[in-house]
Amino acid sequence: MGVKVSRSDKKPAARPHVEPVAVQRRTSKGRAAAGQTIAVDKSSMRRTHGAESSRKVLGILAYFEAKRPVATIDQLAQAVDVPKSTAYRYVALLREMNFIADDGRGGYHLGPRILHMATAAEAAMDYIDIAYPIMERLCENTGETVLLLRRVGDSGVCISRVESSNPIRLFFEIGRAWPLHRGASSKVLLANMPPRERTAYLERIAEADPALKARLPKFVKELDAIRDSGISISKAEITPDIWAVAAPVFDAGKVVAAISLAGPAYRIPDASRQSFETLTSDAAQLISAALAQVRS
Repeated sequence: MGVKVSRSDKKPAARPHVEPVAVQRRTSKGRAAAGQTIAVDKSSMRRTHGAESSRKVLGILAYFEAKRPVATIDQLAQAVDVPKSTAYRYVALLREMNFIADDGRGGYHLGPRILHMATAAEAAMDYIDIAYPIMERLCENTGETVLLLRRVGDSGVCISRVESSNPIRLFFEIGRAWPLHRGASSKVLLANMPPRERTAYLERIAEADPALKARLPKFVKELDAIRDSGISISKAEITPDIWAVAAPVFDAGKVVAAISLAGPAYRIPDASRQSFETLTSDAAQLISAALAQVRS
C-alpha cells in the first residue's frame, strides 16, 4: 500500500542523479521564486510501459505553453510524431472532455477544464505551503511521521509528509493513494463526504468486499462518529502494527484534507494516545485557521 518501515541505520543507497531545472512560481514559503534553480530527481520519472497512446494524448496537452497558446493539427501531429488522422482522434477526445477547444480558424487551444484543474492545483499548493510548518511542529512534538491527504475520486492521496527522525519509522510515498474506507486519514475524508456520495461509495465497495458488507451498519456508525468528533483512529488497517490518528482540515466550511500522525504501535502506548489525538486535532485547527485567514 505504499507504506513501509525503514531503518536509518542501514547503509544509505547511492544518491540518484539530479539535474537542475529552472522553474517559475509565485514566491511563498516552501516554493521556488521565479527563475530559482531546484533539483529534480530523474530516478523517480520512470517510463510507464504499455501506455504509448496515452503518452501521446498527454503530449498534445503538454505542447501548449504561454508562448504558443494555439496550435494547428499539423503542429500537434508533428509534436507527438503521429499521422494527422491519429492526431485528429486524439484532439477529438480532448475536445470531448473539454481539455481542448477549437478557435474556429483551424487552430486549437486549451479548454475550460484546464482552468479548473489549474485552480485545483494552485489550491493544493496553498494547502501544502500553509500546512507544512504546522506538520513539522507536530512531528517534532511527537517524534512520529505526519501526513497530509486529500481526496481524489475514490481514494485518499498523500500530498505532503514530514518523516519521523526515529531509526525505525514509516515511509509514505507522496502521490500514493489509499482506499477511503481504510486508514485514519482516509476515513476522515470519507466521513465528511456529501451523504449521497458517501453512500454510493460504500455500496460500491461493499459489493466487492464481503467483510465490509457484513459490518457495513457498524462502519457507517463509525464514520458518523468520526464526522461528529473530528477524530479518526486506525490500528493496522493499512500496515500491520501501525497506529494512526487523523483530523479534518477545513477550507470555506468544507473538509478539504486530513492531517494524520502515524507510527509503530509499540512506540505509542495507550497513555500517549490521548495527547497525540489532541495534538493532531490542534494541528488541523491551526491549518484551517490559517487557510481562513488567507481566504479573507
